[in-house]
Amino acid sequence: MEFHLVTGSKGGSGKTLLSLMMLIRCLERQKSSKDHTLIIDLNNMNVDFSRLLLKTGNGLPHDHRGSGVNIVLGEKCFGFYLVEGLNSKKFIVAQPRNPFETHNYSQFQELILDIVKKSNEKNWVKNLFGKYNVDEGKISRVIIDTNYHFATLFPMVETEITKKFKEINIKIWFLWVYAQVEALLPSSTNVEQTNESSVVLDVSQAVECAFSNPKFPNDTPFRHVISTIAMLPLETDTEKRKNLLISFKNALVKVQKILSPQILQEENGRERIDKITNVINAIPSFDMSFDNWIETLKAQYDLIQNAEREGTTICGNDTHLKLATMIAGSFPNGQRSKNIYPFATYDPVLYAYTDKSNEGFTCATYLQDLKGRDIYGEFVTMLDKSGEFL
Repeated sequence: MEFHLVTGSKGGSGKTLLSLMMLIRCLERQKSSKDHTLIIDLNNMNVDFSRLLLKTGNGLPHDHRGSGVNIVLGEKCFGFYLVEGLNSKKFIVAQPRNPFETHNYSQFQELILDIVKKSNEKNWVKNLFGKYNVDEGKISRVIIDTNYHFATLFPMVETEITKKFKEINIKIWFLWVYAQVEALLPSSTNVEQTNESSVVLDVSQAVECAFSNPKFPNDTPFRHVISTIAMLPLETDTEKRKNLLISFKNALVKVQKILSPQILQEENGRERIDKITNVINAIPSFDMSFDNWIETLKAQYDLIQNAEREGTTICGNDTHLKLATMIAGSFPNGQRSKNIYPFATYDPVLYAYTDKSNEGFTCATYLQDLKGRDIYGEFVTMLDKSGEFL
């Protein structure tokens, strides 16, 4: 069984989009009707992800496919639903009955172990949805979408529970935004780490230790994701945005040798970060530990900070452009590590996915549309080149 935890504490960073693309990939690779994928919405207060998956086309929840049974996972009660996705392939959605109920790391770890235990029970899935003629089988993949930071869901030290995780295959897909990077990096004027930085780094080390595999000592459970939503400029005025991108494209900080990533405007409002496109298509190198990734970002962060002090900045106050410059500069040889996932393409139509007034769409419609988008092609390319079979 594979667990994929999609996490990040900043709203609008692309968590829902990434979770949807993961689901498409799982359904595409589904070997038979006995091969089940479970989606767990673990968002505190906001359950838009599961609400989107449960849409029938009239804006109403898909509860007529519900099992009629509440299932407790990690001391939290979930309603289970059977949903039809791509090409009539079905998957399971678990939506919290009370999304305002918070989770701590002990409950989250119990949730993981509860899923493993229940999946190993004979005919658990078949009995759960028996009246809908579901084939017996086991849950092979679990996607957990959450707005909890991973440092909230895992302890800083090994516990009796985390010792049991050695046998569990879990990947943590963390979505980065500039504010999270800045909070973790001591600057030249402030060399002391903040409490937030210390906790995140301590937890990341504990997680890498808990999920370490002696056969693959360089592997890490962390997958670092940088969506174009977090890297493209904040300016929304069409003409101003066009002029900003032209000046940014031609900018070069001569002293620090910071070359701006080229952001190209394409048809239908799409934009693409050209340098990252090249990185996506390159053969990746080995995994990068959390600490090494932070050191890589720090080197780029310091260059931007120095440029700002010298008055030669190319980003101004736009934190999205700062992140784009940092990420593009993190691949000096045009090669990413296998666990770094930078996206290059932005498509404004993707915002319509979370539009609550878009009542004509069903879950299957969303998935089929997204499957044909360039950004999903980028995701599949990086997965394949990294050997991530998902």
